[in-house]
Amino acid sequence: MLPPLNPLHTFSVAAGLSSFTAAAESLGVSQAAVSRQVAVLENALGVHLFERRGRRVRLTDAGRRYHRDIAAAFDTIEQATRQLASGNDPRTIRVQVYPTFAARWLLPRLAQFSLEHPDCNVRLQTGVGRVDFSRDDIDIAIQFGDGHWPDMEMALVFPDVIEPVCSPRLIEQLGGLRTSDDLARAPILQTRYRNRDWSDWLRSVGSAKPSGERDQYFESSLLAYQAAIEGIGVAMGQVNLLDDAFSAGSLVRPFERPLVRNLGYYALWPERRRVGHGTRRFVDWLLHEGAATQ
Repeated sequence: MLPPLNPLHTFSVAAGLSSFTAAAESLGVSQAAVSRQVAVLENALGVHLFERRGRRVRLTDAGRRYHRDIAAAFDTIEQATRQLASGNDPRTIRVQVYPTFAARWLLPRLAQFSLEHPDCNVRLQTGVGRVDFSRDDIDIAIQFGDGHWPDMEMALVFPDVIEPVCSPRLIEQLGGLRTSDDLARAPILQTRYRNRDWSDWLRSVGSAKPSGERDQYFESSLLAYQAAIEGIGVAMGQVNLLDDAFSAGSLVRPFERPLVRNLGYYALWPERRRVGHGTRRFVDWLLHEGAATQ
């Protein structure tokens, strides 16, 4: 038995937004039209899906269960329609990732994924904002955090491990960096989006923050790492993103006092969305490479 599909879609939107008003704005109709469509569905099913309290609405237990069950179907229809309209197929993997993660870790490894999976096509887009799967045309995202994203499936690529890094040339110019107290003689490189890194690491080794008179600030960690390579100062490095720089000798870890925090880089995707074969293979590959990095 199939219910009337237009009322069903209206209910799904209203339930997802927990508001008839917000659903009306999303669908481009009036609030009264949303209310009528939901009432049509309730009459067809013989079940109350919403409790109405004045201008406020709240899902009933039955409505909550029903929305949970049908939302995945609408997500699958939406995903299939996007793929059809854009000419994509399930082997195309659309990934949103941070610029620093892409440049320092993912891109140097991506050619190997293409060799192992020649039928898969990875399309990258970069950004630093919070991912919105309802708005962004992506299959998965790589996000930094503590592993708590509501309504998401996720897999840890690798944890966040940080410690100071700099060029060997800077150490020579400073006459050595033997203890964290020596940082008072060094320019400190700070970044906008990871502004807790220095204070967390200094606290972990029991040191006070240097004076800050010669601190330099950068928009991204990617720029701070390049500045460190050029000998401009000491950056707080994400160890798992810098293995190539350590291997090349362009960056060193003068103190060898890493801090492992309860944070990390995660691959995530909506829990209700059907994941294509290509995306599954890409996630499995990410986890294998992440384990090898550690």
